[in-house]
Amino acid sequence: MKKLIKNGIIVNDEQTIEADLLIVDDYIMAIGDFSNNLESYDEVYDVSGMYVMPGMIDSHTHMELQQSHEFRSLDDFYTGTVAAAVGGTTTILDHIGFGPEGSNLHYSIEKYHEKAKKSVIDYGFHGVIQHVDDQILEELKQIVREEGIPSFKAYSTYGFKIGDSDMYRLLEAMKDAGGLLTVHCENDEMTNYLRNYFINTGRTDAIYHALSRPNETEAESVDTMINLALMAEDAPLYIVHTSSGGSNGEDRICTRKRSRKSVL
Repeated sequence: MKKLIKNGIIVNDEQTIEADLLIVDDYIMAIGDFSNNLESYDEVYDVSGMYVMPGMIDSHTHMELQQSHEFRSLDDFYTGTVAAAVGGTTTILDHIGFGPEGSNLHYSIEKYHEKAKKSVIDYGFHGVIQHVDDQILEELKQIVREEGIPSFKAYSTYGFKIGDSDMYRLLEAMKDAGGLLTVHCENDEMTNYLRNYFINTGRTDAIYHALSRPNETEAESVDTMINLALMAEDAPLYIVHTSSGGSNGEDRICTRKRSRKSVL
């Protein structure tokens, strides 16, 4: 089947131009002027004045995330992906939620494959890491190499906190497998201390949630992860949802790389 999208404002990674888009059997074949012989096309869409661009990818979603026995994120894989499609997003990468304590990596992945059968757009997953041992590291490498989930998320706080030495082991394993470790960064000890302090002194208004997590608690954790990634021979690292300007580690990364090379 031949389709023609004509007179659109086409946006790609190289340019923005007014042109036609030729699609044959669901594949984009050419961009140009194809206004002659319109009768040769099975379908013709005149999109004058409209933008034509690739579908967006939302790389950080939480569909059906069960926060506790009581609370779950509002959107499931159907309602959330319908909303995404209406807004021009055609692919999501969903962060898998925690499974029971001690479960392996496949446990939650299999659960989420079932949930995602309702999705109306393309989807992928970021896996989740709850604990680290030799079996988990081998399972992690196998999933990255063979199952199309190249990124996993670990937490420096919350119920399944991963400590520094295990974060280092994860970074080494992910680099070896060609994957990417993503990390939620907060200083667990300080945020818990401040949270308990505010609760024990009767300060429980919503603002104290933010005050129990000052910028420095995030920046310190980000700094630690950057150092661990450098120790693991510049292992790939992605810090998710930062909220502090102090978490911008670009200058520190460059400085440490120069310092590290000079030492070696």
